[in-house]
Amino acid sequence: MNSLLSKLAAPKGQPARRACPALLLIAALTLTACGGGGDANTGTGGNTSTPNGGTPSADTEKPVLSSLKLAAPTGGSVVLQALARDNVGVSGYCFRSDDTLPAAGDACFRAAAEITVDVPAGHQTWRVHARDAAGNVSAKPEVLLLDLRAPTVSAVTPVSLASGKVNVRITASDSHGVSAVCLRAQAGGSGATTPPLASDGCFTTGDTVGVTAVVGPVIYRAYARDLTGNVSAGFETSLDAYAALDTGKPSVTGVAVRKVDGQVELTATAIDDQGVSGYCFRTDRATPPEACYTPEPKRLVPAPATYQEYTIHVRDHAGLVSAPFIHRLDVAAPVVQGVVTGAITATQVSVNVSARTDDEPSAYCLRPRANRDAPAVVPAATDPCFITQSTVVVAKPIDIQHYHAYVRDAAGNVSAPYAYTLDMGSPSVVSVTLGLTVAGQVPVTATAVDGAGVTAMCLRTDNTEPAASDACFVSTTAGFSVTHPFSVPAPTAATTVKVYARDAAGNVSLGSPLSFGYCASTGTVGILPKVCVVTTLGEFVMELDNVRAPISANNILKYVDDGFYTDTQFHRIMSSFMVQGGGFTAAGVAKTATYAAITLEKTTTTGLSNTVGTVAMARTSVLNSGTSQFFINVVDNTSKLDSTSSNDGYAVFGKVISGMDTTVQLIRAVPVQSNGGELSKPLDSPRILRATRLR
Repeated sequence: MNSLLSKLAAPKGQPARRACPALLLIAALTLTACGGGGDANTGTGGNTSTPNGGTPSADTEKPVLSSLKLAAPTGGSVVLQALARDNVGVSGYCFRSDDTLPAAGDACFRAAAEITVDVPAGHQTWRVHARDAAGNVSAKPEVLLLDLRAPTVSAVTPVSLASGKVNVRITASDSHGVSAVCLRAQAGGSGATTPPLASDGCFTTGDTVGVTAVVGPVIYRAYARDLTGNVSAGFETSLDAYAALDTGKPSVTGVAVRKVDGQVELTATAIDDQGVSGYCFRTDRATPPEACYTPEPKRLVPAPATYQEYTIHVRDHAGLVSAPFIHRLDVAAPVVQGVVTGAITATQVSVNVSARTDDEPSAYCLRPRANRDAPAVVPAATDPCFITQSTVVVAKPIDIQHYHAYVRDAAGNVSAPYAYTLDMGSPSVVSVTLGLTVAGQVPVTATAVDGAGVTAMCLRTDNTEPAASDACFVSTTAGFSVTHPFSVPAPTAATTVKVYARDAAGNVSLGSPLSFGYCASTGTVGILPKVCVVTTLGEFVMELDNVRAPISANNILKYVDDGFYTDTQFHRIMSSFMVQGGGFTAAGVAKTATYAAITLEKTTTTGLSNTVGTVAMARTSVLNSGTSQFFINVVDNTSKLDSTSSNDGYAVFGKVISGMDTTVQLIRAVPVQSNGGELSKPLDSPRILRATRLR
């Protein structure tokens, strides 16, 4: 081009001539084609331009960076690659790990558009700047966060459990920060598995993941993802969510009973904060084995002839077991045995209801009737007329009020109606008690009540009901409740006396009986010893079988011969089970046994059985613990108390041979109250005045 321009110049020594405009234009175009523009990647090219063939001007346009990328790392290093553009060409690149803006002459600039750097232990921020041939430096660097280190999971912890879901906290660390976590169940147990991609849907923002709670241990792998998208190696762990977080035991809240085709369906209801997994129904109170539990809360069982006790346990998903829930299955209705007028005030009357049930009575109801012939309306088990006390207080009638009495057992069975008439027009003899014979005379004490007041009482030794004018009546101090003593010659045969009361209007009560004389009339036939027991409610005689049950029978005879039973009481009375005595004084103080406890004589060995009227040794839950206490079976208790392969039972040593139908029945009918949850404590305990050997 210079030679071309020199040919256009004037000859030496001669004036210059104006160049041809057409030739200047060609030269300008030729210069532009040869020197103008630049390569954005090589950095070559000029720093001026001659637009329109005019005077060259300075390059002030700064280069612009378009990207900063990295290549795959190799051997602990990685290549950073930059890309920039400029109107005349990029001449250099500056890679920096700080945010200092370099000058055009900074030594960091290099011609190459890439640089090899070490992979950092954590993360590192790189910035690249571009410079053109004119020394212009890019205004804004391209920034790259270099983070090739994956996060690390260090712990997996279950933190909460609710509604079948367990929340699990995944503890992880990363120099740049953890952005999400993932928890996967390990199919097939422990072992290697492919980590999820950074875009996998299993990742959850934060550090807590919710998964379905599973019974028993489950192997999981936990992963963490950082802000750059690096995914950690799997952290393998075994989690048992219920065992770790469920510490509350389940509880049985009730049992529903439904009759189904001659059988009974029991349905247990239970609660647990994490759900019940199994139900166990047993007819004993032993700790249930694993095989007893089933997921079904229902159990179809035979309908018992009397009642059957069931123990229900439930278990939750953590394997925690509830306390035992005792349910007495009783489908037989109780029976009201009697209703007796009790204490009377100016406005109220106490009425004592006695009942016989296979299970213990739980509530009593006294419903008024419009008249004697009014039909009975049996109340439902939930009727508010039922109260837990056997003594029902009613308003004192002016003359007569008719009632139906009902009893409800613990299973909710309601008895048939028992007709009762509260007649304030006549007095009532409420108790007749026996005393010890003194000088050939037997003391008898009677108590009578009347709304208007008792004025006289009568004791008869025959079955003749006295008229109001009968000479047998003895005047008493008038009162609503009067107690009067009588005395009769000691009988030589079984005798029943009846006591009557009369009020000021001449109304005469029904007779209240008391039987005694059994001890005098019982012969000494046979080889077995006999014991006379005199109580405040009459006499009865026991025959002790010291042949088949020698240990028990001879033990009781020793206490009898020592006078141990004098002035003791029947302290435990259950009308549908037995009456028990021989362990407490009349004042209710426990007596100390004077002989060592005896060995239990099982009925399977003696051949005796707990039938009605038999006498057996009382004991604690300790096998050989019987001492002085005994009980009389007032119902057939063979299925409950006889020895079997699984039940040690109670030792029978004798039977009541006289007074069972009179004296023992009066003891059985004494009203009772709760005694620590058992309805067996007499309101007025019958006393044993003495027990003596007849033979």
